[in-house]
Amino acid sequence: MLLLIDIDLIFSFPHQQPRWEAFATAQASNETHTLEAFELQRVQLPPSPFFEQKLLPILNNNSSTLIRLQLSGCDLDSKDVNRIARLVKKNKVMHSLDLSTATFDSARETRALSNAIKGHPELKFVNLSNTGLGDDKSVLKAVLSGVCNVESLILEENQIGSGSGEEGDGLALIADFIKSNDVVTVLSLADNGIEGKKKSEVLANAMKKNNTIQELSIGNQKIDIRPFLASKKVTDALAHLDLGESNLRSAGSKQITAFLKKNPPLSSLNVSVVDIEDIGFVLYTLL
Repeated sequence: MLLLIDIDLIFSFPHQQPRWEAFATAQASNETHTLEAFELQRVQLPPSPFFEQKLLPILNNNSSTLIRLQLSGCDLDSKDVNRIARLVKKNKVMHSLDLSTATFDSARETRALSNAIKGHPELKFVNLSNTGLGDDKSVLKAVLSGVCNVESLILEENQIGSGSGEEGDGLALIADFIKSNDVVTVLSLADNGIEGKKKSEVLANAMKKNNTIQELSIGNQKIDIRPFLASKKVTDALAHLDLGESNLRSAGSKQITAFLKKNPPLSSLNVSVVDIEDIGFVLYTLL
């Protein structure tokens, strides 16, 4: 029998620490059920060493059946990331790993996870959003070297493109990854500080070299979308393009209309905006 655990804000520490302790004790002594999925979202865990001593043993005891692991918003540090790396290396059946908001500030600890992901036979979905990857190029480089075989890669809110150079501190690494990778089909780079024409061109030119990405999210930043509309090569393989909260007015209605007409594979285009005037502009464009 498989037991699925999905906790969202229920056991937020410190008010619910007795429940956390009871939960961990019950799971540790459980010899009847095995875990297929363990998902925590926006949960403040009790302080260290609770994760290492209470939760990690549960996950390790179910490493042969754990298919989905989500520990997002749980304030995990780099040492916790290293411990999870050992779990991932031991596991052979995991399909999905979400460590968003964990702290990735050590290239050494990150490489351990990266190697575990790269060598995993089944892992297809990895979410490392808001983990500080844009703060250290060596950390980002370590991550990208390991996620080359996953199909869905989510790297939102990492400020990868917020560097002072035209390519940003980490955007050049992302561009090289896109050019050389032929496995990833879903890539989200939303909310990464990719702003202005120069940085947008770096990303668009990389997309010209990629034929496998089918879903691309680059919204929620002041990205210039004109380089993405100018050449069909940029979006030739795309079925879904998310430009939400982008600089739509920079393109003009004729360019957007022409883009839609020459991209029949594109089945979904998100141009959601906040300003009511911009919404009217988009609707006019699509008429």
